Amino acid sequence: MKRIDCISTGLEGCITRYGIVTSPLLLELISIPELNLYSGGWSGNELFFNAFPESILTAAQDYAVKMGEQLRQVGYKGHFEFDFLIDKESNILYLGEMNLRFCSFTPMFAHASMMQQDAPLFLFHLAEWLDISYDVDIDSLNRRWMTPPLKSSLSFLYMHHVFESCTNPIPSGIYRMNPDETVVFVRLETYPPPLNSDEIFWFSVAPDTQVLKKGYEVGGLLLPERVTTDGNHLNTKTKAWIKGLRKIGDDKFKGQGRNSGTPRIAPDG
Repeated sequence: MKRIDCISTGLEGCITRYGIVTSPLLLELISIPELNLYSGGWSGNELFFNAFPESILTAAQDYAVKMGEQLRQVGYKGHFEFDFLIDKESNILYLGEMNLRFCSFTPMFAHASMMQQDAPLFLFHLAEWLDISYDVDIDSLNRRWMTPPLKSSLSFLYMHHVFESCTNPIPSGIYRMNPDETVVFVRLETYPPPLNSDEIFWFSVAPDTQVLKKGYEVGGLLLPERVTTDGNHLNTKTKAWIKGLRKIGDDKFKGQGRNSGTPRIAPDG
């Protein structure tokens, strides 16, 4: 055992009758102070082109396929997930942990794959467990999914309430950022559609009338772009998104639309 200065990453896989299918390698965001109170606390993920050297991508996928084949031999089928750690000094890939379940970024990768008109991994999981007939070229799919398309980025952030003051939940749906960085509610959604560069999808994890205190989970936001400058620090636009969303919850708590269900809807255009 040794201590390393590392980059945290994640990769999903699914054991199918045709072989092991894997997701791209995603960057994990850890200990982002605007989102999480705890050292080592998961704060989200980024998926973007050229995030990692090809040698790292190949090694991660190779390890996942080999472990998937070992799991198959003991009767396991369906979904699993790896956390890999990349040593910043040596660029060596280490296994952090393995989870035999869906994980925090499963919805994010499902959305990314459907945007590329591909079937998400959880459909392969369902097909295996429900014994549904299908056909797929595993090698072709894994080659296509090894790296995101050029100029394609997607990020997911998971927000906790990090202040001493109380607030209210932020209603789920599509939100837009105005040129002055104010954030407004556009419409109710329970599943993210294609998003414009000035839009996000927000999903609340708390009941509408709950009072949220310091440390409580608030929800997650899906953004069609990168959210950090270096994998550790949020960029200016992302900070504005978080500030604007928090204001909606704070205004609701203070009585400006408290318990009204949804915030003020943005005008068309």
